[in-house]
Amino acid sequence: MCEEQDSGGDSRIGLEHAAGQRDHAVELLVLDQHPAQALVRAAEKAPSFETYADRWLKDYARIECKTSTADGYEGVLTQYLRPKFGKKRLDEIRLDDVKALINDLIGKELSRNTIRNALCVIRGLFNYAIEEGLLESNPAARLGRFTRSAKTADAKGVALTTREVQQFLKAAQEICPEYYPLFLMAVRAGLRRGELVALQWGDLQLGEDTEHSD
Repeated sequence: MCEEQDSGGDSRIGLEHAAGQRDHAVELLVLDQHPAQALVRAAEKAPSFETYADRWLKDYARIECKTSTADGYEGVLTQYLRPKFGKKRLDEIRLDDVKALINDLIGKELSRNTIRNALCVIRGLFNYAIEEGLLESNPAARLGRFTRSAKTADAKGVALTTREVQQFLKAAQEICPEYYPLFLMAVRAGLRRGELVALQWGDLQLGEDTEHSD
């Protein structure tokens, strides 16, 4: 009698397994015949570019990169990438869209380095999306050659004269006094933007150095 009960249980399990396989096959068939349903599911999975950019900055750039580097990435996103792709769904951005971005930046006469930096940011963002299973390929991959027509820097920067520095600092005090200490530090120490934003209190020496007064 026990053997008959066990046999019946095995039969029920087999039928349930077959029913599950049948339901899965029907689901695949429905999605194949009704691609709109598949698109709806994809839309639920893929966020907009601006939403994912926020997540990428928070979960990757702010954790894995230096503060100055992450700030640079955020600047590129704000200035060049969000205006172009903001509301567009991540998986709707194609190779031609990224090429169009490059052409727009070239049209604005931005330097080749600036355009390459923008391309580096969007390529890194898409690589991260691939790792998370949101995308299968990177539409910004292998596009560096399209930046060759961008202009290159003609000359290195020229230092301000003493008079120009005085005029600049005076204007800073009048127009944006809250940033005057930052600009004063920049001209006196010769620091670049990334070095300025990376400064910590421990990097500053206020007043006399009593430990080395000798």
